[in-house]
Amino acid sequence: MSGVQELLRRELARRVRAATGCPQPDPASDAAPDLSRLAAAEADAPDVAALVVLSRFDPVAFAHSSLRFAFSLDGGQAENWLRAFTRTLFLTGNPANLAHRFRFNQVSADASIAWFGPGSSAEGTGLRRLLKAFIGTAELRPPSNQTIDITGAHGRRFELLMATAGVSTTDYLVHLNHTLAEAALTGTLQPGDRLLLRHVPRLTDLTTPYCALRVHRDDHAPDRLRAYACLRIVPEAHGNEP
Repeated sequence: MSGVQELLRRELARRVRAATGCPQPDPASDAAPDLSRLAAAEADAPDVAALVVLSRFDPVAFAHSSLRFAFSLDGGQAENWLRAFTRTLFLTGNPANLAHRFRFNQVSADASIAWFGPGSSAEGTGLRRLLKAFIGTAELRPPSNQTIDITGAHGRRFELLMATAGVSTTDYLVHLNHTLAEAALTGTLQPGDRLLLRHVPRLTDLTTPYCALRVHRDDHAPDRLRAYACLRIVPEAHGNEP
């Protein structure tokens, strides 16, 4: 196993430990190959999921919305969603046309994104039956680098690198959401922080210290893992305005 694949495997094992409440490394369990342990842990996770309704693809608006939603959850909701690996179902729809039928937990300022839950599968049945899954198969055309201010006085500065080569629109949103939601729920990101969203074809430099790494199966080489997102803090000495 290459050094990079070994690093990605360790990061995947760390995520499973964090979600299952076992923070200490377990050499026997962590030796599980590829995504087998993650799949088993997800199957045993609580029946909890968030639903998000999107009328359009806007990475910056979605990042704002994902963070606001995660920060708005109380302790019990946050813990249950984290234990369920921040499971999220993406649906296509216009939140403005649904407000009279569903009480959303949060709606974006431009009403293009709405969140429901997190709750059991039964709680979201009506919404899931009404709307189709959000599927973006077109070639991903990410925007230029964007700065995202998390509500509050400016605190620390982070950059989030998102890999885009061979990544569909839907998969991009999935990786972005998991990375941001889990960073917010674990306190890695906090209200008042500033985030620079950057796009690169692939994440090749994983030697720089990072706060979070999103790892999943490489869709173009299923027997290998790939890093799709990397969150790292910008040192104060190099923290000039982006």
